[in-house]
Amino acid sequence: MSLSHQLKTIFALLIICMVPVILYNDHYRGTLGLIKNAFPSKPIALADWNGEKFWRLQNPPAAPAPSSTTVSTTSAGAPEALPKGHKILVLSTVGRSGSSFLGELIAQLPDSLYFFEPMMFNSKATPEGVNARVTWDLLKNIFSCRFDHDWLVFARRRSLVRKKEGKPCARSRAEGAGDCLRKLCLNQTNIVVKVIRMRVSWLADLLLESGPELKVVHLVRDPRASFRSSRMFVQTQKDYTELCPRILEDLQMIDTVKRLFPGRVTSVKYEDLCLDPKGVVTDLWGFLSGARKAALPPAWALYLAEHTDGANTRGNAYSTWRDTRKEAEAWRQEIGESLLLAVEEHCGGAIALLGHNKFHSLANARNISFPLRWAKKPLYTLI
Repeated sequence: MSLSHQLKTIFALLIICMVPVILYNDHYRGTLGLIKNAFPSKPIALADWNGEKFWRLQNPPAAPAPSSTTVSTTSAGAPEALPKGHKILVLSTVGRSGSSFLGELIAQLPDSLYFFEPMMFNSKATPEGVNARVTWDLLKNIFSCRFDHDWLVFARRRSLVRKKEGKPCARSRAEGAGDCLRKLCLNQTNIVVKVIRMRVSWLADLLLESGPELKVVHLVRDPRASFRSSRMFVQTQKDYTELCPRILEDLQMIDTVKRLFPGRVTSVKYEDLCLDPKGVVTDLWGFLSGARKAALPPAWALYLAEHTDGANTRGNAYSTWRDTRKEAEAWRQEIGESLLLAVEEHCGGAIALLGHNKFHSLANARNISFPLRWAKKPLYTLI
């Protein structure tokens, strides 16, 4: 192996497996030390599957929760109040993947405060945009119930903070909204955040510093369905040439993150959720609650009964009311041939990792006897 090839290999390893902390070493110098202390031995192998090469950890040690993550302090060093209960992050690589449905479902838990796409502020209202550093900062603040004034003004205008009972702190004046929301947040049992403007490779820093109560649900959907829907409703997320590599990389990286943080990250495939909503959601509750045989929360059971019945389907493109059994493969009857073939070309690796077939023609896509799935257990790990 040539020296230049060896250098390229080492560089790829650093970028993919040491997470973007390295890119922000000045700001997050301590994080690299945390990772080294938590994972002193990281045997890594280069995997080659279906023409795609990517790094995977082999039998990494379990990550001890750094003691510094369990206590928050003020600038004076005095203990600061921490929010109660569960912290849940729902992460999807792209929009139109069912994340609003899943996020809203989870937020039905009693005493939940739901943050809907908080990174929208950075994407639409700041020159820096969205990157790993600003994402870490914002999510850590939310999970600690600390809210920047500018973000809060934007969030109130866009209704990014929600409760099942209605808009929280809606009657508070602008200058008092921050205190109102902080007090409410600290007294909620669950904090649920749903994002599509984040990468799986950004999770390690967040999980290391957030403590064991933070759990992550990674949601995926067949990219042909997502991009068909994006073409109709979300013009800013229709570029499959840019987004397909991100989807594939996230699918490749999620298993490594799960093995680094056992019991703190799980996956949900939208097609499975549509075809067996009760079964998938029951498994999800077992993961979140830590009790694998726990009964489904009544609020979740009611939500599923109301929102997955075709009789209650609503026409809004962003509605969370749907006939889920039809929703799983409805895109096959709606996608155009040029988009089908283009997404299959650019997202072929992701489609295969999900255990789905390529159709190669519109006739095959329309033919419902041509199965979507080729594998009962895809390489993408669903536990």
